[in-house]
Amino acid sequence: MNYDEALAYIHSLPRFAPAPGLDRMQRFLGMLGDPQRAPAYVHIGGTNGKGSATAMVASMLRCAGYRTGTYTSPHLERFEERIVVDGEPISPQAVADLASRLRPAAGRLAAQSDHGLIEFEMTTAMAFEHFRSAGCEVVALEVGLGGRFDATNVIDPPLAAVITSIGHDHVEVLGGTLELIAREKAGIVKPGAPTVTAARDPVVLAAIGTAVRERGGAGLWTVGPGWQAASHAPQTPHAEHAPQTPHGPGPADGHVRWHRTAFGVDGQTFDLQLDLPTGRAAYGGLTIGLLGRHQIDNAACAVAAMHALPARGLGPVGEAAIRRGLAEARWPGRFEILARRPWLILDGAHNPPGALALRDTFEELFPGAMGRATLVLGVLGDKAADAVVAALAPLAARVIVTRPNNPARALEPSALAAAVRAADPRLDVEVREPAAAALESGIQALQDPDDVLVVTGSLYLTGEARSYLRRRVRVGLV
Repeated sequence: MNYDEALAYIHSLPRFAPAPGLDRMQRFLGMLGDPQRAPAYVHIGGTNGKGSATAMVASMLRCAGYRTGTYTSPHLERFEERIVVDGEPISPQAVADLASRLRPAAGRLAAQSDHGLIEFEMTTAMAFEHFRSAGCEVVALEVGLGGRFDATNVIDPPLAAVITSIGHDHVEVLGGTLELIAREKAGIVKPGAPTVTAARDPVVLAAIGTAVRERGGAGLWTVGPGWQAASHAPQTPHAEHAPQTPHGPGPADGHVRWHRTAFGVDGQTFDLQLDLPTGRAAYGGLTIGLLGRHQIDNAACAVAAMHALPARGLGPVGEAAIRRGLAEARWPGRFEILARRPWLILDGAHNPPGALALRDTFEELFPGAMGRATLVLGVLGDKAADAVVAALAPLAARVIVTRPNNPARALEPSALAAAVRAADPRLDVEVREPAAAALESGIQALQDPDDVLVVTGSLYLTGEARSYLRRRVRVGLV
């Protein structure tokens, strides 16, 4: 197979299996000699923020000198973004070679089973094979969907399990309540590994804490705001934000607290204190380029995971690597500013928690543009479109509705336009297809240096827009 044939084969596989389970994935990896056992892992799940945390974990590990793999999904622009070694995406030729080599084994598995591999299982197996052949020492491994039955959950106990946040998404698969979703996400908790979480909701924390206790996890490390380096003492966060250990304090539990000291369109700075079973540490003036208060939660989770390495037999990640890794970490398509004055922003806010985070970040950074921005919006049909629209409507004066680059799952633009009009009758709403036409219409709305265009609603739309708009920015047409 060549590259295009390999992608066609991968994408021809089913998206979901008839029944959840890991047996099929474990059997397939056994046929390949269990490549997943070669490196160590930091396993990262959650509803939102897991990709950002994965990028920061990988960046710090690289800066510490580890040969580092990174596995994320979905991709924005090219499939190769999903499988990365030391910052370099897998090559198209390697994708073709891996798919060609694994396809016969997948055929044998299908002949022996009621159901063959699904698309994500094949992609994950390819990643494990690539990381083994590349000699990766540690892999930042992002969960695809849920946790308990996710194809990534075939690994041995990781260095740390990270659960960034829990919110309502994929409810048709994971369940309709936060408790049910949390139980699925907590499926990545493993014996002997600490679990780090930025979750705040008491019900969610109770579900994660129960999983840690029942599966022999090495404690629950909670992350949240509440420390100021100036005093060098823990502060008491506001009650609604303070993470609490749900199963009572224990010798293996830990607390990670942060305080933001500066933010702007070029990044943000924060102080961090860790009180962990592995020891206490404090960092003043950590900097990240990722925008939005929520990204500090993700960064704090990532730093906490670095503090788990020595206890699991790996060398420490020093302060210099932590600082440089956080500062250098990038995660495209998440409040990414492509152009300035006028402003062009991409954010793949595809579910209600993501849309609320986008709105909060926009209001912090562009308070004078609230209610004046132009939105290019496309949403998938299996997402909570009404809640996404309700969260984003306060940003906009005009909304240009289009179809994300996933025809099988995209919500009809006319239905999305009706939802926008119902959410806020004052909005100027139009439907433009294809996405390129919607983007051109949005660009034409940028008449003043303070004008802002935001492309959002789906990662599929964000990826398509990123490719299109970066070409425009490079030649000065935005």
